[in-house]
Amino acid sequence: SFPTRRSSDLHTYDNDYGNVISTIDYNQFETHGNTDPFEITVEKTMPDGLKNVVTKRWVANNKHAPQTAMYYCWEKTTGSAETMTFFSNNGKKLREVTFGLNGEPVYVDMFYDDVGNIVAESMPYIAGDDIQNVYYIYDKNNRLMEELHPDGLVKNYSYNKLQRTITTTSA
Repeated sequence: SFPTRRSSDLHTYDNDYGNVISTIDYNQFETHGNTDPFEITVEKTMPDGLKNVVTKRWVANNKHAPQTAMYYCWEKTTGSAETMTFFSNNGKKLREVTFGLNGEPVYVDMFYDDVGNIVAESMPYIAGDDIQNVYYIYDKNNRLMEELHPDGLVKNYSYNKLQRTITTTSA
């Protein structure tokens, strides 16, 4: 392994694949990592001893997957519930799944237009619930112009050369 320094952190990489195997930050806290050569599974042990694992998997009959999902990332950190994030074949996030205190899955879905803008995102829901969405409207330059929330909240966006202005109104 060989150490390098980026900003104030000291990184040590494995010689075979160049993956980070440890990082010492500005406060001298050390994080250890273990990654397979294709970065399909990444394991990190934090300075406080918590362990985080992220792995990529094919959808293959996963009951939480939306229809157009190709693969997902499964993540688990010591002391926290697992999460799953599902992606399309072009890498767009389609669904996030978290698990409530009783272990029941909670979903958030994303929908896109033909150019890749997110046009709707569901509020968190449990299977069988009425699904409420936040809708996003764009101009011809693909700039976000309006957000429409299910509670009647509307966010309008306007642009000039130097800034974006957000105006919020309630129903």
